[in-house]
Amino acid sequence: MATFENDGVTLAFDDNGASGTPAFVFVHGWTCNRSFFAPQFDHFGRAHRAVAMDLRGHGESTPAKNGDYAVATFAADVAALIEHLDIAPAVVVGHSLGGVITCAVSAARPDLVAAAVMVDPAPFVIRDELRPVIDALFKEIASKDGEAARARMVGGMFLATDDAERKAWIVNTMAQVPQEIAAPSIGGLLTFDGPRALASVQCPIASISANGPVDDARLMKKANPRLLVGQTLGAGHFNQLEVPDQVNDMIGHFLAINGLAKR
Repeated sequence: MATFENDGVTLAFDDNGASGTPAFVFVHGWTCNRSFFAPQFDHFGRAHRAVAMDLRGHGESTPAKNGDYAVATFAADVAALIEHLDIAPAVVVGHSLGGVITCAVSAARPDLVAAAVMVDPAPFVIRDELRPVIDALFKEIASKDGEAARARMVGGMFLATDDAERKAWIVNTMAQVPQEIAAPSIGGLLTFDGPRALASVQCPIASISANGPVDDARLMKKANPRLLVGQTLGAGHFNQLEVPDQVNDMIGHFLAINGLAKR
């Protein structure tokens, strides 16, 4: 593990130090940590430099002193890491909230991102009829008494066929993040303009959804016609862990057709 400082926060990350380009930067989801991308870190790290970071307040990174866990702030941390390691332009791959952060950093700092992959991104481009439901859930979780709603949402992220032991590890790991960090981290999605950010992404971008995606593929494609959309089979929200070969193959093919990796 290595660390660096940004905006008064110590950010932890793993770096395989390889010379293969483009480099990969993996961004985990809400209340997770950098180990949630272990299969992809190992797979793509065979031929590329691979970096996996802990978001502020998550894993071994320190909390934000000012309580700032906005999507744009997370994205600024990712950008700062890419600059710190001098690995631009990098392939940024994010899961869940990390997928939204990936979109945000690609929109804000196009000079740093060669390609973006969102793995089952958190709700950020959704149908109008779903917006009140999602907003109400996020507001409930973001409240000081949101622990019960938080547990219900995490419990609903799995299929009955997902590995039971892995599920228990995921649920336990996510529960370790204090509510004072979990609440504003998900609350930041309420004010993030997902369609606008997605529309402004100029680099190659893909979304790999899991079973029953909340984001609307048609609306996502309307916002950015360059977006490629795929879906894994037989896995819940944590498809990068449940069916890593499917996710790895999709990422690899996406990069190959964009001239960023060998076929």
